[in-house]
Amino acid sequence: YDRERHEKELGKVGPSNHAIMTMVGLAEINTVLEHDGEADRWVARLMQTARDMGQVHNLCNALMFCGCFLPILGGRPEGVDRNAAELKALSQEHKLPYWLGHAELFGGLDQIRRGNVDEGFVEARRGMQQIVASKAFMNGPYIVYAEACQQAGRIDEARRSLERAK
Repeated sequence: YDRERHEKELGKVGPSNHAIMTMVGLAEINTVLEHDGEADRWVARLMQTARDMGQVHNLCNALMFCGCFLPILGGRPEGVDRNAAELKALSQEHKLPYWLGHAELFGGLDQIRRGNVDEGFVEARRGMQQIVASKAFMNGPYIVYAEACQQAGRIDEARRSLERAK
């Protein structure tokens, strides 16, 4: 990928920067393979690149995928609260309901993890409703929400979330 040569044409196929999304993919792969050190390096590089670019959509991608989703997926949720709060602030400031749903979902999931179960589910459920309304293209949020529901004994709610993922 060479920004000078490729970005103009790649920019025609969507709003997400392709270098950013490639780094997200590398962080995801290393998280799934449990190569934590390599995943951490890609996350750090991605977050710095997204901040340096200064484009809100790219920073939202980085915060949601690598600041919220991957830490939960990898069982290392430290910092999710901070990243979800930053994502929420950006979403509200720039009126981005798609990202606001994700911010509230992950903020709620982090509250649940910390023991604020009822408050956490209120926020996480509100986030899920926004994600469903925005017709989000990935089903990872449905799955992590279903897992939280299952762990809290909210089996019917977990089942509904998995049905949406399907």
